[in-house]
Amino acid sequence: MALSADLVADISFKLQQVQEGDRLVKTVHGAISQLESQGHVYTMQLQPTMVGISSQNRDGSGINPVDVHDLLGDIVQAGWLDARVQAIAHEPTGQEDIDWNVRLFQSMHDRCGPLEPTMIKALSLAGSHTNSVLRCFHYEVMHEGDETVCHDGRLSMELLRKHDPDFARAVREGVVWKILSKHVAAQLPQLLGLVQRMGNATLHRGEHELQLMRRLHQTWVQMSSQGSVDFLALKSKVTTGKSVHGKSMPHLYSFVLKTAGGTDPFLLNETETFVRLHSPSTRSLGPGFWEKVSADVKGSNQFPRFRHAMVKLAYCKEAVGSAECKKMLHKDSTASVKEADTIMSTWRKLVTALPDGAELLMKPEVQTCLSYGDMSLAAFTLNVMLPGEDLKKYKTSQSLAHDLVLILEGILKTDLNGPWAAHKVADSGEASGSKQVGAPMAIMRELSSDGSVKDSAVMMAESGFSVGQYVRRKADQETGQVTAIELGRVKLKQPSGSVVRVSIDSFLAGHWQVYTPKPEPQTVDDLSVCSPLNFPEYERQMLLACLYMDMHELMQKHDTNPMLQKLRVTLKPRKSVQATAFIPKNKLIMVPMGLTIKHGQKKPEDAIFDIITPMSDYFFWIVSFIQIPKAEGDAGFINPAFLVQPLPVSDTWNCEVSHVKSNRDKKVQLPILKNTLDLQQDDVLYMPKAEKTVHVEALQVDTPPRKRICSKKPGEDEEMTAPTVVTKQIVTYGSGLTWIPEQKTAEGVTWFKVSKWDRGLFRFVYGKGLDLRKNTDNQNLSLDTPFFENMLARRQEAFNEAISERLKDEENDEAPQPEKAQKKTKKTKEFKATQKHDIYAPHSIQIDLPGEAEDGNKVQCRTLFEGVGTRTMWLELKDDVVKHIQTSFKHSEAKPRKTIKPKRAKDSPQWWAFDRCGLLEVLLPNEDATWSNSSAILGWHKQKKKWRILDMLGNLLYKHESREETPPTEGWLCQDWEGTWCPAELVLQEIDAQDYEVMKKEKEPDRPKEEDDEMEEVTCEEPDKKDSVAVFGDPGQGEDCMCVAVYKTCCVWQACKKPAEPKEPPPKSKKASWQNAMDPTATPGSSRQGGVCLVSLMSLWNPSASSSSTPPPPPSGVVQKDGAGWRVGGFYHDGDKWNPPGTQGGLHACS
Repeated sequence: MALSADLVADISFKLQQVQEGDRLVKTVHGAISQLESQGHVYTMQLQPTMVGISSQNRDGSGINPVDVHDLLGDIVQAGWLDARVQAIAHEPTGQEDIDWNVRLFQSMHDRCGPLEPTMIKALSLAGSHTNSVLRCFHYEVMHEGDETVCHDGRLSMELLRKHDPDFARAVREGVVWKILSKHVAAQLPQLLGLVQRMGNATLHRGEHELQLMRRLHQTWVQMSSQGSVDFLALKSKVTTGKSVHGKSMPHLYSFVLKTAGGTDPFLLNETETFVRLHSPSTRSLGPGFWEKVSADVKGSNQFPRFRHAMVKLAYCKEAVGSAECKKMLHKDSTASVKEADTIMSTWRKLVTALPDGAELLMKPEVQTCLSYGDMSLAAFTLNVMLPGEDLKKYKTSQSLAHDLVLILEGILKTDLNGPWAAHKVADSGEASGSKQVGAPMAIMRELSSDGSVKDSAVMMAESGFSVGQYVRRKADQETGQVTAIELGRVKLKQPSGSVVRVSIDSFLAGHWQVYTPKPEPQTVDDLSVCSPLNFPEYERQMLLACLYMDMHELMQKHDTNPMLQKLRVTLKPRKSVQATAFIPKNKLIMVPMGLTIKHGQKKPEDAIFDIITPMSDYFFWIVSFIQIPKAEGDAGFINPAFLVQPLPVSDTWNCEVSHVKSNRDKKVQLPILKNTLDLQQDDVLYMPKAEKTVHVEALQVDTPPRKRICSKKPGEDEEMTAPTVVTKQIVTYGSGLTWIPEQKTAEGVTWFKVSKWDRGLFRFVYGKGLDLRKNTDNQNLSLDTPFFENMLARRQEAFNEAISERLKDEENDEAPQPEKAQKKTKKTKEFKATQKHDIYAPHSIQIDLPGEAEDGNKVQCRTLFEGVGTRTMWLELKDDVVKHIQTSFKHSEAKPRKTIKPKRAKDSPQWWAFDRCGLLEVLLPNEDATWSNSSAILGWHKQKKKWRILDMLGNLLYKHESREETPPTEGWLCQDWEGTWCPAELVLQEIDAQDYEVMKKEKEPDRPKEEDDEMEEVTCEEPDKKDSVAVFGDPGQGEDCMCVAVYKTCCVWQACKKPAEPKEPPPKSKKASWQNAMDPTATPGSSRQGGVCLVSLMSLWNPSASSSSTPPPPPSGVVQKDGAGWRVGGFYHDGDKWNPPGTQGGLHACS
């Protein structure tokens, strides 16, 4: 609801008196009460995140984050009290208020928490810093000090809840606000500024000098538009009663008129924003400083930027005062001061010359960088020492200007082309010469490369100081321990126990040093507690010494055993011990004495010769040792007990390990090796093998997944595993693109995998995804290039040479040297390293990658032995290697892809089985009630109770579960490639013996008599019915094989070439009888003369059909015509494609 005209006029009249400087608090309270009575002010409790900052707050400067954190510490120490909070706000008048808040919070770098614009309901005029304290706790921002409410450097709501429950409630629920409606803000804007001035007047934290200067400028602009400005009238409007800055007011007024920047106070805004973020509002410079810094000099150039730099140095560094300002105005310094002022202006012109330069100049990190540059340049010009800053390395101001340009280039990610490149110093030479934009040197101690201000702890750490160290002041040897680093101060705990605060600047200036205090004296009163005799390790060493003596005496006792002379040791090709004569049982005793007896709390599982001691939680075992003499006369150490072969199979053991008691301690048992069986001549000694426990995964039955009855969320049935954090190296390239190669760490080096089918590597090289489809844009892109083949070859050659050298050295060491070298009669086979040479191979080896780098040099890289023999490489992850691989792959022509032909029907298991047994041949009867041809045999298996068809090698091709006496015609089963039995497309048909004789005579070729002498005449007789179900045995040999040969030559294959079935029944002739025999529609003969069977595919086989589906019904005829040729059953004939021996055409499966 808008305000009435009378109400606006009445309140405006009262506020006009306040603007003259009278009764501020009383008049503003009265105006708010009057508006509240008219319903234009209401009360509401708001959460801290719902309240922003009014643009009128502190005359447009907003809040001071340093003051916010100082106030936070004061409230934590004093306690929260709701009655002390005076919160007044107004409704937002438009989007410009929200945008102003966004910019304000961004400039504070989240020191008061982030801002969510959509949640803002009101903008604070009074109580802004208190609400910002609540925001800090709500977002748990970074905070130094106040350990009672901080954890890991951040504010903690949990700790605050324990420390002050009322404070935590205020953070959670907020405070009660008096909110002015947006109509009040629009119709009475002068009231908003007076409300915030009233809040400052009633607080113990007074107005800041820069805030007063901002109000001076605003009032001057308003009064100058109406005519001349009288200073006394302006002063009465600006001040609230008696101001603490009354003596400084004339000089502040003079500074504003000369250096604020004109009507638009851009210089004052820049300085005020920077100082607000880096200095508390309680710091005052005094009238003396403002008098000197605002004084005039001769000429029109009053160097305003240099004066603002002096203000920043005074507030933020406390490094300058009135004396330095007087030096600035001296005639000897004026020239260098004006030069520095010109450099400061040039910095900003370099930024504004860029596209969108005005926006870039207002970025908080750019403003921070320029302000620090202003302070450093001003200190260098006046020879002022800044704590922690090494300005002595600069000989001229141009050198410092050049280094700041480098930082700006890193922030803006672009080249500014500064005019001071010729003045670079040695420290910045690398940064300027490399031209690596985005990676400049951090020149100023308090400024990071991205323009942000470093934390106090970070600056202390860079100077070599950290919490917990003992420090000593060089001047007076004062000592203490660093307990905390916060807000530019260091807390020290003195030896007396008191805690003091020291400025961080003194540490950065080198006034303190780290030292190690002398340790306090430590005494032991009762020496019996630490007696060496009671030390556990001493007891173990004493026992170990006794064990060595026991084993030595046991070795001396059994060394004269004559049975040891009946042993022979073989060293190559396999170490073994063999008896040379008969040795009775238990007469051979070998003592496993070596050079080392190891001990520990855990015994290896493969330890064979262990020593039993009284120490139940400690173990001792003997380590095997063999040393072969390398030359005649050299000493050797060969204990046959260490050469006896261990075996896991108990049937071949003839020796075993047993224990005997020690002569020194009966609780100690020493190992010996005895023969448990009589040993004959040439017997090899074997003993039990201590097997390691191998944990294997339990096999689970693979059951098909059941369909869900009700829907569940994804992952509901999955077992949750604990998350694991893995650290990997990332390869960055392009504009923000990354590639995480498959990698591992071995011997302190990171290795990455190179494979031609690696999708991540493919995208890293070509910038596209791997696509194996045809007719795509990147179908010709591949990692299968000559460069990859050359890398594999160079790795192979390097390991070939390294391993072959090691093998030669081993052969030369172990093999006896012959008197005369024999001439090599055979050509030496070229050695090739494989995975079986792992024990001889070095872990990694250095190779030269194919191709050259950009500078023309070879790129060297180390590669692992892992992967040798395969098409996978592991290379050392380095910048130059990754870059070279990317370039070489991209410029190496990919090999053409192989075209994979579609799988033909003859590659199917049914075709293989059909072709394997030659089922187009007739199966002839044998004497043992089986049927066979040259390739297969059909019969009944008595034990299995089923019919079978096997090839001549005994491989089972078809089977049938039928138990009838006659062979089944349909329902046969065949194995697929996975070994699963599935229905086969096989049909058997019985043929009469007479029809077979007709076919045989009709198809028999005319041959000269002399060529037919070796063939014998065959007579097919009907077998006995009882023999038709005989035991399945070997196929018969002799006459039947000759008949099969005649039939294979002239019968089936030519039948494929016959024309389509005649529409009318052919005359009864020999040819017609053959066609009827091949016709599947013909009724099988009832008589089984000869028992001859013909096998043919009676239906088409579909490779894509399910193995569980039944075959389709047979076609109407066996011989049919189609577009590809002639078809017999399920196969078609094509003479141009396949010609088996003795045929004139091709046979293929129909699809």
